[in-house]
Amino acid sequence: MSYEINCERPNAQELANLLEAVGWGVNALDALQTSIAAYTETVCARDLDGVLVGYVSVFSDGVFTTMFGEVVVHPEHQNQGIGTDMFQAIEKRFPNAPMYVKTLGTSEKFFQAIGFQSSALPQAVLFKAAKLNSMD
Repeated sequence: MSYEINCERPNAQELANLLEAVGWGVNALDALQTSIAAYTETVCARDLDGVLVGYVSVFSDGVFTTMFGEVVVHPEHQNQGIGTDMFQAIEKRFPNAPMYVKTLGTSEKFFQAIGFQSSALPQAVLFKAAKLNSMD
């Protein structure tokens, strides 16, 4: 299958469709639009009909850090080089900033295959849940 990779922002509905296809559930369109707009760069992979089949989002200062947010490829289009090509687009966009990614599930093998390495120092991913609709 052929596809195109472009630095562009998808619309919220097509991203919602992709996220649902990969098992990330149903997402509110307004929340997705806010997320899409917040990233420094997003890369989309589209099939020849223009359907979104891959999405990568990053925050980057272009110098010290490029941090990946979402990395998603539709299950029917995985193992075709789409993820690798989207990462290469980000590398071209931010060639001077080290890249960082948090891995979930079995994704660590993919990232290692495209050149990412584990840190020699112990690391942890820490988070603090957002307060939703708090009246405090």
